[in-house]
Amino acid sequence: GIGAFTIEDKTKPSELDYIWKFDKGTTNSGSEYAYMKASAFKDKTKYESESWLVSPEVDLAGATTITFTFEHAINKAAGDVKANHKVYAKEVGGEWQELTGFIYPAGTDWNFIGSGDIDLSSYKGKKIQIGFQYTSTASSAATWELKNVKIVADGEGGGTVEPEPEPEPTPGNNLLINPGFEEWGEKLPIKWDNSKYNTGEIVKEATIK
Repeated sequence: GIGAFTIEDKTKPSELDYIWKFDKGTTNSGSEYAYMKASAFKDKTKYESESWLVSPEVDLAGATTITFTFEHAINKAAGDVKANHKVYAKEVGGEWQELTGFIYPAGTDWNFIGSGDIDLSSYKGKKIQIGFQYTSTASSAATWELKNVKIVADGEGGGTVEPEPEPEPTPGNNLLINPGFEEWGEKLPIKWDNSKYNTGEIVKEATIK
């Protein structure tokens, strides 16, 4: 699903129900698919639009090697696919900076290809966001499909995590409220927000000797 990503429509014609959306289903051959999709084509008409798919904040504190990758497919493109399908990064609170040098599909089929490794090491120690910008015009309104978006840091990406500088960290208080779940309300532990954590049903069990 869309997870913690958000959609920011900058220019959305009233004729369109959506620009970015999560799409999932089964093909005629029986294989399953799931991805985010952007399109401003409806009822044989191409519309001018701009919409962003924005990641949640990613904390890169302590990271030394950060690699960003994704897979995407672009079809029905007219002209340069790079012009209407851009990717950005920014430090939280800062300005968007366009990312370049990754691999684009030809723009004429539904085949997914990998972006290749995108180095984000310049953002080490910062909190960042990634933005996928889709734009279209009355003459070019392709469909952009996106999946497997990953930011891999340090050991998983080939590097190591730098140790915290002196002084050595000292133990602090547990930041979790009611961490042992001893205090119960009618159905859930006190301070446990089921709407936030989506835990479903919790069963309280006690053994008294």
